[in-house]
Amino acid sequence: MRILLLEDSTSHAGLFKYALEDLGVDKKVSLFWAQNGQEARRFLHEGSFDLLIVDVGIPGESGIDFTKYVKTSPYSEIPLLILSMSQNNKDIRMAYSAGANAYLFKPSDFDIFLNDLSQAIRYFSDLFPPSG
Repeated sequence: MRILLLEDSTSHAGLFKYALEDLGVDKKVSLFWAQNGQEARRFLHEGSFDLLIVDVGIPGESGIDFTKYVKTSPYSEIPLLILSMSQNNKDIRMAYSAGANAYLFKPSDFDIFLNDLSQAIRYFSDLFPPSG
């Protein structure tokens, strides 16, 4: 499974990589990390992905704007999961209105995050078999 993570925080990206290792799926997952929308678009143009994980709070082009771009582009079929620290219903509705397939809250408890992330990856990998 090829995952593109759009996350501006180096520490959060590191935690995400650590979470994949802790879940034992790091050998089955190729993780590509982009720190901004422009970098993420370059990755999309250069390769195929099975899942996009997008942080809402990136500088410049927001995660919501990037989601809108993806869902109106040739990449619209790639499942897209929004990551956010917000549990505000307005923010959740905005993510789904932009075209997100799922919304994952970034809790402060790492074990809860691991569980939620594990469920999301398993869900999308079962629905969308990895591309060659």
